[in-house]
Amino acid sequence: MLYISYTQYLGKLKRHMFLAELQTTRLPLPGDELVTSGKQEIDGSGKVVDAAFDAEGTCQCLYIAQIAKAQAGKLNLLKQPDITIDNIDLHYSLEN
Repeated sequence: MLYISYTQYLGKLKRHMFLAELQTTRLPLPGDELVTSGKQEIDGSGKVVDAAFDAEGTCQCLYIAQIAKAQAGKLNLLKQPDITIDNIDLHYSLEN
């Protein structure tokens, strides 16, 4: 109910969950901060929800972030700023 009230009040959802592939050997932890590229302090852009290595050793990461920044590819992990976040297209569509 809170979710419905929140989106009705604001008119549009500003964040949602994304799936990404990260080229890293250091697994991000749930709660790790995502920041706008180039920033070195928390700016509220997003957070890691969960991450795991797949059978090929690639890090798969679920994160919640501001939609515009995530879709524009303007996010980095605060603790690993050199790691590129490559969003993976889902097998279904999400309407904004």
